[in-house]
Amino acid sequence: MKDSNNYIEILQNLGVKKRYDKDEIIFYEGERANKFFLLLSGSVRIYKSLELGSEKTLHIFKAPCFIAEMPSFNNALYPASSVCEETCEILSIESSAFKKELENTQFCLTFIASLFSKIRILESCIEANNQSLSERFLHFARENKATLSTLTQRKIAQMLNTSAESLSRVLKELKKDNKITITKGKISLV
Repeated sequence: MKDSNNYIEILQNLGVKKRYDKDEIIFYEGERANKFFLLLSGSVRIYKSLELGSEKTLHIFKAPCFIAEMPSFNNALYPASSVCEETCEILSIESSAFKKELENTQFCLTFIASLFSKIRILESCIEANNQSLSERFLHFARENKATLSTLTQRKIAQMLNTSAESLSRVLKELKKDNKITITKGKISLV
């Protein structure tokens, strides 16, 4: 949500701010979406639960941004679950108050821009499904260059929806091809 500080201030008057701890669930897949969530600080992972207790990460959102606005707008069920990746501050707003604010043209355009950004994320997910793990990792590494060295290989594997073992094999090949370096478990692009 670019250039939205004014709207964040307006929305804070309409909603309730809550602090969430790392690994705390915001909502579960299948629950009724009757509130809008605005991530004010931190990052939130959206995921699907799979068989045998595993999870497929759909996306990690960083503040400030709306979370799951489509199901909230339609009072539908959440299609996925969400968990805080770190300590977060989230504003929850009742649907009726949020929809009333959409009567403001400028705010409505901000909301539409948020929806378009979610469409771009979906397009990226579709594109990623057609890429090899090596290509997906390199794209991920370029997009997350600033934080790459802080992530464990297990966390990267989770974010790429693959096993740590598969990622390890790919990293070994990329290192051999001089595309990355690994020092004390920390990965860097060459």
